Amino acid sequence: MAFIAIAALCSFAKMDSLITDHYNYTSKQLHFEITIPAELKDKLITEENESSVVFRYNNLGAKPVFVFSINKIKSSLWMNVKETLSNAVVLQNNGDDIIYCEKTSAASLKGKNKADYESVVSRIDEIIKSYKSSE
Repeated sequence: MAFIAIAALCSFAKMDSLITDHYNYTSKQLHFEITIPAELKDKLITEENESSVVFRYNNLGAKPVFVFSINKIKSSLWMNVKETLSNAVVLQNNGDDIIYCEKTSAASLKGKNKADYESVVSRIDEIIKSYKSSE
């Protein structure tokens, strides 16, 4: 009887680790960390520079497709720029700089990778909510 209980507990712990399996992406340029589900690790391509980190869907057999970006802009410029962004969310405002996320407006993709892309896009909000400043 005890063996069955231990086996069930181990099985539950294994399922829980599969559900919460993730990795942390750390930006040294923008000083933040986000948590990305492990199943998306090979599906996202990142490009980082001094003012942004761009995440693109690794569209196998075609060009990578923009999914979201995390950007840094001077607060003095934000008022002019925010009007041009349709899918932007402010993540941090330290007075001097604004850190914001811009999300894709394309919920779907044509072609053989459609379902895979839609799965990635459906997780954007979850990823963004994990944003943590490391400054």
